This record gives sequence, structure tokens and C-alpha cells, in this order.
Amino acid sequence: MSRTSLALAGAAVALAALTACSSTPAAAPAAPARDTAAACTQLVTLDAAAVTYPGADPSSPPPSAAAVKQWAATMAPPFGVVAANVPAELDPVVATLRTALDGAIGGTPLNSDDPALTSATTALDKWGHEGCGFTRLDVTGNGTDLPGVPATLPAGPLSISFDNGGNPTRAGFVLLLAKVKEGATYSLDGIRNGSADFESVADVVAAVQPTQGLAYGTAKLEKGRYLLVSPIGAPPAFPTTVASELTVS
Repeated sequence: MSRTSLALAGAAVALAALTACSSTPAAAPAAPARDTAAACTQLVTLDAAAVTYPGADPSSPPPSAAAVKQWAATMAPPFGVVAANVPAELDPVVATLRTALDGAIGGTPLNSDDPALTSATTALDKWGHEGCGFTRLDVTGNGTDLPGVPATLPAGPLSISFDNGGNPTRAGFVLLLAKVKEGATYSLDGIRNGSADFESVADVVAAVQPTQGLAYGTAKLEKGRYLLVSPIGAPPAFPTTVASELTVS
């Protein structure tokens, strides 16, 4: 090799070393922007799927692994959108819910007595209640009626809060929002005293169950008649039921 070639090679090595030493590290790729509007939309879808959980009825046998897997498959797509787009401060909430959903995908039933899971669910729906701009329905149970229920509501997404003051045996164990089936007939007194079969006249679209006095949920309202029903007591004994009705137009 000629002296000229050696000189050029040396210069190239030196230049490469200098460049490596003086260059700044490449910046990490920016995180994708969060689309909170998409999170709000899919939160409603997520809550609608949650209502169909096969182990929701405390008086029923535990759900099979196959039933839990099938339910989890309906939850996974909307959860993915919600998880990726809620504000960053909800990431710990998302992590808790993801762990539970991953277990359900494998066939493990949800642990409804897990306070971390119920707190995470409450936090997510509370964010939707306060930040998504949905029509809001705030209900306080008192054991005799349901204050805060209007005669009418507009069609579209609805966010619900239910406050039982931490006393489900006197102010309501859960608040159920159900769409009355086409052609069904009933009386509110019949719903209240149990002489009318609530499940035969209406389909539940939202279930809001407080664990520490206040809980939240969402639903997509379509035009029609709706019942709001709150059993008083603790499963499996509900000696009293409070009921109201409204029209969505």
C-alpha cells in the first residue's frame, strides 16, 4: 500500500472516531399522541361488554373458563383503544385492569372482591364521567326512591354516577339501567314488589355498583323506554327494590 493510501485510510479512521465521539445520541422516538376522544368512545363499548360478564350474578355458579375467555375476547379490542389513549396519569389504573383482563383471556374469572380491581374500574369510569362530555345522570339512593332521575334523556352516550352513601343495605346495592323490550308491559309497583319479572321486560345496559359509596358507569342510550332499578339489601336477599323510569328521545 502506498504512503498516500495509508494516509487516507488513517484520516478516515480518525474522522470516524471523531464523529462517533462528538455526535449526540439519537433521540428516542416520540410517544404517539393520545386520542382522548377515541378513549371516550371506546369506554362506552368497554362498559357495554363488561355488563355481559358471565359471573356477574352472585347467585349463579362460577363461570367456566371457556365462558370467561369468550367474554374477554369481546373486552380486548375496546380496552386496547382505551388503554392507549387515556391520560398518562391513568396508566397505573390501566396496568391493573390489563392484568385482570390478561387473566380472563387465559380463562381465570375476575376477582370481584379485589379492591385494586374495583378501584381501578371506578377511576376509569370517573375519568369518563368528568372528562368525556357525555350526558350525565347523577343518582343518589336513599332506600325509598331515586333522586336525580329525570323524565327524559337524549339519545347518545350517557355517564352515570350512583351514590349509596356506603350503605347498600339501605340505599341500594347496585343501580341497573335497562331498556324496556319492544311490546313489554309492566307496572313500576310490580317491579318494586317483585310481582313483575324485571329481566323479562327489560335488557340491562349498565350496572353501577358502589364499593365505597360512589360508583360510575357509561351506556349508549337508544330511543325508547328505560327502567332504573336498585335492589336494597345484600345478595342473595333483596327485600326491597326501588324503581323509576324515563324516556330517551
